[in-house]
This record gives sequence, C-alpha cells and structure tokens, in this order.
Amino acid sequence: MKAKITITPKAAILDPQGQQVQQTMEQLGYGDIRRARVGKYLELELGDDTPELRNQVQRACREFLSNPVIEDFQLDFE
Repeated sequence: MKAKITITPKAAILDPQGQQVQQTMEQLGYGDIRRARVGKYLELELGDDTPELRNQVQRACREFLSNPVIEDFQLDFE
C-alpha cells in the first residue's frame, strides 16, 4: 500500500515561492496565471492496509509532517 501526501500552505498564508512562480510564468508568457502555491509531496510505501496503519499515517501528517498552523495536507491511500 502507498500513502500519497500533499502539503500546501493554507489559503490565508502568504506564499512567497508561489508568488515568484506566478510572476515568472507570467513574464515568460504563460497566459493568465491567477495564483500559484508551492508545497511538498511525499509518498510512503507501507505494509498491510489496516485501519491502525492508516490512523498512524494520518496522525504523523497532523503532528510532524505538516505544520497545522500554516499548512493543510491531503492524504490518499492506494
């Protein structure tokens, strides 16, 4: 089983990297870029698919993989 984790800044948080990406894309002629956000992506290879393991990964996302004050995370299992 794999856990796919996407971590992004919360919508209300200033994202200087995202702003730079947006400005650069516009300067290079990439159309009407309204907003860019820069985040992190993690993939974890896991053992057997159990509710306990899923809960552990979700807890890790909340407690130390993301900063809950300024970041949101999306967790998908496959």
